Amino acid sequence: MDINNDNHIVKKLIALKEEDYERVAVSAYFVCKDNKKNDYYFSKSVELDDSITNFLKEHIIKKISEFMDAENNFAVQNYNQEFKLTGYIGRFNTKSYSHSNKAVTNFELLRKALIDDELEKIQISNFQIITLTLEDEQVSFCFYRSVKKQAKTKKIAIWSSEEFKAVSKDLVEFGGNFSFFMDDKNIYIVDPRHFEWAFDYKDHITEKSRINMERLTSMSFFSDDTTKEAFRNASNHHLLVRGIASMDENIISEVEEHFNDRVDELKKIRDKRENIKDEDKLKRFKSEIGELDDLINYIDFDNKKVIFKENDNPTPLLHFFQDKIVESFLTKRIKVAMSLG
Repeated sequence: MDINNDNHIVKKLIALKEEDYERVAVSAYFVCKDNKKNDYYFSKSVELDDSITNFLKEHIIKKISEFMDAENNFAVQNYNQEFKLTGYIGRFNTKSYSHSNKAVTNFELLRKALIDDELEKIQISNFQIITLTLEDEQVSFCFYRSVKKQAKTKKIAIWSSEEFKAVSKDLVEFGGNFSFFMDDKNIYIVDPRHFEWAFDYKDHITEKSRINMERLTSMSFFSDDTTKEAFRNASNHHLLVRGIASMDENIISEVEEHFNDRVDELKKIRDKRENIKDEDKLKRFKSEIGELDDLINYIDFDNKKVIFKENDNPTPLLHFFQDKIVESFLTKRIKVAMSLG
């Protein structure tokens, strides 16, 4: 059933008056994802007191209603492997794909885990699933909140009886923003990154990242195969791959077109830095230009080429490439940087 059908459970929940919220049942699960095991997900159902239950009902219904437009409908589009969703919710219909699709398989495994209730310790959980039930219909919301573990370097305390008392037990936060929600066959995506992580749906990210990296390293400012290979290898970390994959066509096409202009700007900053003799002023200057101080080390200014060796950090260059280079942070900062010293 379409989410904009008045008979869909989400629409029914939103239509409820607050005095009817007592008709809604709340179930809470702490879920651990373990991709080394066949079952993949393990969950633990937990009991909630009335104050938390009532809060979650009100909070979730209020948050989901914020996605509706002036005509009380949801702006929904079929998820097309977007890296960011703006102004609409992405819909992933599990019935539209075969079981060869990893997200479909893992969707079913997650639903099974909520029934099996086999997680022994909620302390190792990765996220919460909060399920609202109305008239035997259910919708489940994923919150990327887990147990706040006690750290050796920090101490949590509460104010009680005119003094702070240490909290010795683990804490949990409920509420905040949900990342996606699920009915019986659809996953409605608010945060694609969390959806990708929860269901290990990342093959498209790997492929798009590979294509974008090939385009970047084929540009003229990469002078030799050794530099290209070192940069590819260093950029293959999973924390960097998504950012590379999310570079759109316009940004990539503008990188080479405007590379020399940005290098000229960087050269002015480098020359300014090298002419500052006072240590305190130099320290302040480096603090102001931030990551540009590192980026300068990766540019051959005489030949306008990238310098990169094995074990170098690719992040400054990646941020340089991923920026809208026509109106880059270099252009915005250069006047400030050149006024210092």
